[in-house]
Amino acid sequence: MPASPRIASTADVARRLQPVVVGGDILAYSYVRELHRAYGVERTIVLATQDIKMLSSSRFTDYRLEPLIPEPEGLYDALERVAAQVRAEDPDRVLLVLGCDDCHARMLSSGKPRLEAAGYTVPYIDFDLLDDITQKRRFYELCDELDIPYPRTWYFDCSENGPAELPVQEFPYPQAYGSVPRCRHPPQAQDLRDRKR
Repeated sequence: MPASPRIASTADVARRLQPVVVGGDILAYSYVRELHRAYGVERTIVLATQDIKMLSSSRFTDYRLEPLIPEPEGLYDALERVAAQVRAEDPDRVLLVLGCDDCHARMLSSGKPRLEAAGYTVPYIDFDLLDDITQKRRFYELCDELDIPYPRTWYFDCSENGPAELPVQEFPYPQAYGSVPRCRHPPQAQDLRDRKR
Protein backbone atom coordinates (compact mmCIF):
# COMPACT_ATOMS: atom_id res chain seq x y z
CA MET A 1 0.00 0.00 0.00
CA PRO A 2 1.34 3.48 -0.78
CA ALA A 3 2.27 5.78 2.07
CA SER A 4 -0.62 7.51 3.82
CA PRO A 5 -1.26 11.03 2.57
CA ARG A 6 0.06 13.84 4.73
CA ILE A 7 -1.30 17.30 5.46
CA ALA A 8 1.15 19.99 4.39
CA SER A 9 -0.44 23.04 6.00
CA THR A 10 -2.76 23.96 8.83
CA ALA A 11 -5.14 25.45 6.29
CA ASP A 12 -5.67 21.97 4.81
CA VAL A 13 -6.57 20.25 8.10
CA ALA A 14 -10.30 20.92 7.98
CA ARG A 15 -10.55 19.69 4.39
CA ARG A 16 -8.25 16.66 4.56
CA LEU A 17 -8.21 15.29 8.12
CA GLN A 18 -10.65 12.49 8.88
CA PRO A 19 -10.53 11.74 12.60
CA VAL A 20 -11.98 8.45 13.79
CA VAL A 21 -12.65 8.27 17.52
CA VAL A 22 -13.17 4.95 19.26
CA GLY A 23 -15.50 5.11 22.26
CA GLY A 24 -18.62 7.05 23.13
CA ASP A 25 -17.72 8.85 26.31
CA ILE A 26 -16.98 12.41 27.39
CA LEU A 27 -13.46 12.24 25.94
CA ALA A 28 -14.93 11.39 22.54
CA TYR A 29 -17.15 14.45 22.85
CA SER A 30 -14.11 16.54 23.80
CA TYR A 31 -12.16 15.27 20.77
CA VAL A 32 -15.05 16.10 18.44
CA ARG A 33 -15.56 19.55 19.94
CA GLU A 34 -11.87 20.49 19.95
CA LEU A 35 -11.15 19.16 16.45
CA HIS A 36 -13.97 21.37 15.23
CA ARG A 37 -12.96 24.37 17.33
CA ALA A 38 -9.22 24.23 16.63
CA TYR A 39 -9.17 23.03 13.03
CA GLY A 40 -12.66 23.42 11.63
CA VAL A 41 -13.17 19.66 11.22
CA GLU A 42 -16.85 19.36 10.30
CA ARG A 43 -17.41 15.64 10.91
CA THR A 44 -15.55 13.22 13.14
CA ILE A 45 -16.42 9.57 12.79
CA VAL A 46 -17.19 8.09 16.22
CA LEU A 47 -17.38 4.32 16.76
CA ALA A 48 -19.21 3.20 19.89
CA THR A 49 -21.12 0.23 21.24
CA GLN A 50 -24.12 2.22 22.48
CA ASP A 51 -26.10 5.24 21.42
CA ILE A 52 -24.71 8.11 23.48
CA LYS A 53 -26.99 11.04 22.63
CA MET A 54 -24.49 13.84 23.27
CA LEU A 55 -22.44 12.33 20.44
CA SER A 56 -24.96 10.66 18.18
CA SER A 57 -27.09 13.81 17.97
CA SER A 58 -24.16 16.17 17.33
CA ARG A 59 -23.93 17.71 13.89
CA PHE A 60 -20.16 17.31 14.14
CA THR A 61 -20.22 13.50 14.33
CA ASP A 62 -20.78 10.64 11.98
CA TYR A 63 -21.84 8.29 14.77
CA ARG A 64 -21.64 4.56 14.11
CA LEU A 65 -22.71 1.73 16.35
CA GLU A 66 -20.16 -1.08 16.26
CA PRO A 67 -21.02 -3.70 18.89
CA LEU A 68 -17.82 -5.73 18.41
CA ILE A 69 -15.25 -2.98 19.05
CA PRO A 70 -14.54 -3.98 22.66
CA GLU A 71 -12.55 -6.92 21.22
CA PRO A 72 -9.37 -6.30 19.22
CA GLU A 73 -10.48 -8.17 16.10
CA GLY A 74 -13.87 -6.45 16.09
CA LEU A 75 -12.18 -3.06 16.48
CA TYR A 76 -9.65 -3.69 13.71
CA ASP A 77 -12.34 -4.96 11.34
CA ALA A 78 -14.53 -1.91 11.99
CA LEU A 79 -11.61 0.47 11.48
CA GLU A 80 -10.58 -1.26 8.26
CA ARG A 81 -14.15 -0.92 6.92
CA VAL A 82 -14.17 2.78 7.80
CA ALA A 83 -10.77 3.29 6.14
CA ALA A 84 -11.90 1.54 2.95
CA GLN A 85 -15.05 3.67 2.80
CA VAL A 86 -13.23 6.96 3.48
CA ARG A 87 -10.50 6.16 0.96
CA ALA A 88 -13.05 5.15 -1.68
CA GLU A 89 -14.79 8.51 -1.26
CA ASP A 90 -11.58 10.57 -1.17
CA PRO A 91 -8.13 8.96 -1.37
CA ASP A 92 -6.48 12.19 -0.17
CA ARG A 93 -8.17 12.12 3.24
CA VAL A 94 -5.77 11.60 6.15
CA LEU A 95 -7.13 9.09 8.66
CA LEU A 96 -6.33 9.66 12.33
CA VAL A 97 -7.55 7.16 14.93
CA LEU A 98 -7.94 8.16 18.59
CA GLY A 99 -9.07 6.04 21.52
CA CYS A 100 -10.95 7.22 24.58
CA ASP A 101 -9.55 5.02 27.34
CA ASP A 102 -6.64 2.79 28.33
CA CYS A 103 -8.25 -0.25 26.75
CA HIS A 104 -8.53 1.52 23.39
CA ALA A 105 -4.98 2.82 23.66
CA ARG A 106 -3.71 -0.72 24.25
CA MET A 107 -5.70 -2.16 21.35
CA LEU A 108 -4.72 0.65 18.97
CA SER A 109 -1.08 0.33 19.99
CA SER A 110 -1.16 -3.44 19.63
CA GLY A 111 -2.82 -3.22 16.21
CA LYS A 112 -0.71 -0.28 15.02
CA PRO A 113 0.98 -2.10 12.09
CA ARG A 114 -2.35 -3.41 10.83
CA LEU A 115 -4.06 -0.02 11.19
CA GLU A 116 -1.18 1.81 9.53
CA ALA A 117 -1.43 -0.67 6.64
CA ALA A 118 -5.11 0.33 6.37
CA GLY A 119 -4.01 3.96 6.06
CA TYR A 120 -4.38 5.31 9.59
CA THR A 121 -2.08 7.55 11.51
CA VAL A 122 -1.93 5.86 14.92
CA PRO A 123 -0.49 8.29 17.52
CA TYR A 124 0.42 5.64 20.08
CA ILE A 125 3.79 4.21 21.03
CA ASP A 126 4.66 0.63 20.12
CA PHE A 127 2.83 -1.91 22.22
CA ASP A 128 5.85 -3.49 23.93
CA LEU A 129 6.90 -0.13 25.36
CA LEU A 130 3.31 0.84 26.22
CA ASP A 131 2.78 -2.46 27.98
CA ASP A 132 6.05 -2.10 29.88
CA ILE A 133 5.49 1.42 31.21
CA THR A 134 1.78 1.08 31.97
CA GLN A 135 2.23 -1.81 34.39
CA LYS A 136 2.05 -0.09 37.76
CA ARG A 137 4.96 -1.89 39.40
CA ARG A 138 7.17 -1.46 36.34
CA PHE A 139 6.24 2.22 36.13
CA TYR A 140 7.36 2.70 39.73
CA GLU A 141 10.61 0.83 39.03
CA LEU A 142 11.28 3.22 36.17
CA CYS A 143 10.51 6.20 38.41
CA ASP A 144 13.03 4.87 40.95
CA GLU A 145 15.65 4.33 38.23
CA LEU A 146 15.14 7.88 36.94
CA ASP A 147 14.80 9.43 40.41
CA ILE A 148 11.28 10.68 39.70
CA PRO A 149 9.15 11.10 42.85
CA TYR A 150 5.77 9.37 42.97
CA PRO A 151 3.17 8.47 45.61
CA ARG A 152 4.09 5.23 47.30
CA THR A 153 1.90 2.17 46.78
CA TRP A 154 1.77 -0.83 49.07
CA TYR A 155 0.61 -4.25 47.95
CA PHE A 156 -0.78 -6.68 50.48
CA ASP A 157 -2.06 -10.17 50.02
CA CYS A 158 -5.38 -10.27 51.85
CA SER A 159 -5.84 -14.00 51.43
CA GLU A 160 -4.93 -16.57 54.08
CA ASN A 161 -1.29 -16.19 52.95
CA GLY A 162 -1.21 -12.49 53.74
CA PRO A 163 0.66 -10.78 56.58
CA ALA A 164 -0.61 -11.10 60.14
CA GLU A 165 -0.31 -7.32 60.60
CA LEU A 166 -0.12 -4.35 58.28
CA PRO A 167 2.55 -1.64 58.80
CA VAL A 168 0.00 1.12 59.21
CA GLN A 169 2.51 3.34 61.01
CA GLU A 170 4.50 3.60 57.74
CA PHE A 171 1.57 4.92 55.69
CA PRO A 172 1.85 8.65 54.92
CA TYR A 173 -1.15 10.93 54.79
CA PRO A 174 -3.32 11.72 52.88
CA GLN A 175 -4.25 8.19 51.91
CA ALA A 176 -6.35 6.44 49.34
CA TYR A 177 -7.00 2.75 49.69
CA GLY A 178 -9.25 0.13 48.28
CA SER A 179 -10.54 -3.37 48.84
CA VAL A 180 -10.40 -2.96 52.63
CA PRO A 181 -13.70 -4.83 53.18
CA ARG A 182 -12.10 -7.93 51.64
CA CYS A 183 -9.09 -7.73 53.95
CA ARG A 184 -8.95 -10.30 56.74
CA HIS A 185 -7.78 -7.67 59.24
CA PRO A 186 -10.93 -5.66 60.00
CA PRO A 187 -9.55 -4.06 63.22
CA GLN A 188 -6.56 -2.70 61.31
CA ALA A 189 -8.78 -1.54 58.49
CA GLN A 190 -10.93 0.29 61.04
CA ASP A 191 -7.79 1.80 62.56
CA LEU A 192 -6.84 3.14 59.11
CA ARG A 193 -10.27 4.70 58.67
CA ASP A 194 -10.10 6.25 62.16
CA ARG A 195 -6.62 7.69 61.57
CA LYS A 196 -7.67 9.17 58.22
CA ARG A 197 -10.43 11.23 59.87
